[in-house]
Amino acid sequence: MDLEFSPAQKEKLRKRVLAFRQDPFLFCKEVLGINTHWEKQIEVMRAVAVHRKVSVRSGHDVGKSFVAADIALWFLQCYPESIVITTAPTWRQVEKVLWGEIRSHFFKSKVPLTGQILETEIKIGPKWYAIGFSSDAQDAFQGYHEKHILIIVDEASGVPDDTVDQIDSLLANEHARLLMIGNP
Repeated sequence: MDLEFSPAQKEKLRKRVLAFRQDPFLFCKEVLGINTHWEKQIEVMRAVAVHRKVSVRSGHDVGKSFVAADIALWFLQCYPESIVITTAPTWRQVEKVLWGEIRSHFFKSKVPLTGQILETEIKIGPKWYAIGFSSDAQDAFQGYHEKHILIIVDEASGVPDDTVDQIDSLLANEHARLLMIGNP
């Protein structure tokens, strides 16, 4: 079903998306229906909106993967033709931890989100998707060149240095973002 919007409705929607792009926490509250973030999680979300590279080092069970899931959904939904790549040292960490959170937030969203969600992928279009894979494949990060790209590295301290170098090569354009989370 195609929806028809008046010019005024289109302008209102455009302004809302611009507001969400500037403040992922606003997106989480209004779209995902999540308003339980604590101060540091909000700080991380807002840092990713502004900075190309954000690194979060903290202890166990403080909500790093929870907020990373929100950031993945925010970026994918607010930037058409974007790619979100998530990785971790092991497949279990990708599938069960981060993508467990992403799937949960996707299905519980207050506003229906765009895309078809699978176990470790959200498909919106041929050049608009999120995907998760483990970081042990040497060439896994080659070939991604979209204007808007977000890479999330969970348990970053366990990712090999050469993989981090490959990830860094994806940050060539001005709209690329990197979020690295893990324990120190």
